[in-house]
Amino acid sequence: MSWKRWRAFLVGVLLGCVVVYILLFNNRDRDLSFWFPGQRVLNEISSGLNPISDYQCQMDCEQLFPSDIEALFKDGDVDFESSKPRQEIKEYVVNYLADDGFAVKAVFSIQDTTIRMIELRSTKHIDDCECPE
Repeated sequence: MSWKRWRAFLVGVLLGCVVVYILLFNNRDRDLSFWFPGQRVLNEISSGLNPISDYQCQMDCEQLFPSDIEALFKDGDVDFESSKPRQEIKEYVVNYLADDGFAVKAVFSIQDTTIRMIELRSTKHIDDCECPE
């Protein structure tokens, strides 16, 4: 290879490195986690779910506040092994471990554009608490 080709190659690599640095590493406070499948599922569920006030009975039985549900969507982990994303009615299991030490497990169903929370469990659960479906 001649020097002209090497020079053109190195200029291209250098320009590519500069572009990658500017796009990915220049602004460190930017959150790029929206590319991951778990975060995309959480964004889809949180944007299409009925208002949290519709699940007030379940939240009372589990001793949870709306801020706990918001934290579930923000910092929760989608358990793809327990989820059923390939069925006609998709089910996603989301687990969240709070800083206070309690854990929350929520199961969401997605059918077309309808998203529902079908199960909500926490380690602060109250026994003999009945909520209508």
